[in-house]
Amino acid sequence: MGRAERRRLLQQLERQKGQEPPGTQVRDTAHEGKLEWLKHHLSNVRPFFILTHLVVFAFGSGAVWQCSQLNIQRENQANEIGKNIIGMHEKILDVTNSRNEAINSLSGPQLDEKLRSIQVRLDFYMEEYNKWESKLAQIEGRPPKQLDVIPPTAPHHFQVK
Repeated sequence: MGRAERRRLLQQLERQKGQEPPGTQVRDTAHEGKLEWLKHHLSNVRPFFILTHLVVFAFGSGAVWQCSQLNIQRENQANEIGKNIIGMHEKILDVTNSRNEAINSLSGPQLDEKLRSIQVRLDFYMEEYNKWESKLAQIEGRPPKQLDVIPPTAPHHFQVK
């Protein structure tokens, strides 16, 4: 039974009650039985309709699809940032290796100048690493990992006897 039919039955019942003089109303048990049946079944069916409407809303509106797409995008961003972090690790290792080579091959003012330029590059790469790591930590919902690069100092006044 649809809403329109229920409404029509209720209006018809109300008209019948209003047209007859008081005291002469005859009870129409067929209509009352239909109304009781309708009330009983609607009270049992209502939770089912609510549940189906919620399911249709969730899947029909694309909410589930959008949520899965957001998860995929978040994973892709994390992968890209992870690649950038690996690149920063490689550059930091290259800089520390070139620092060690400079320490072994140069001396005096040339060594100091080379170490200053290497330290500037190392500081830049460390800043980049920290920036990428904080973005990745935000996506993954964790505190950022700190990378401490403390290059060893060159020995001064070293003599072999």
